[in-house]
Amino acid sequence: MYAAAQWTASSPAAPGAPPDRTAVRYADRTWTYRSLDAAVSTAAAVLTEEHALAPGDRVAAYAHNSDAYLIGFLACARWPRPRPGQPEPHR
Repeated sequence: MYAAAQWTASSPAAPGAPPDRTAVRYADRTWTYRSLDAAVSTAAAVLTEEHALAPGDRVAAYAHNSDAYLIGFLACARWPRPRPGQPEPHR
């Protein structure tokens, strides 16, 4: 693996971690827990609102390892988001 493609994930990656602490470093980019959470929320909203995914739909991704791939993966894990006016799903 090339040095530019190596992941560095801070620990702990758990709820309650300081929001401005580094969560992920990839190449020359650094994501704090706050910025990573915002990016994942935005990506999950795109899945629901712009692509109209519904429960039971499948998402496939084919890409090199990257921070964008991680955000997409986490957005799928966070999805499904409730549509406006609908209650939060139980997990």
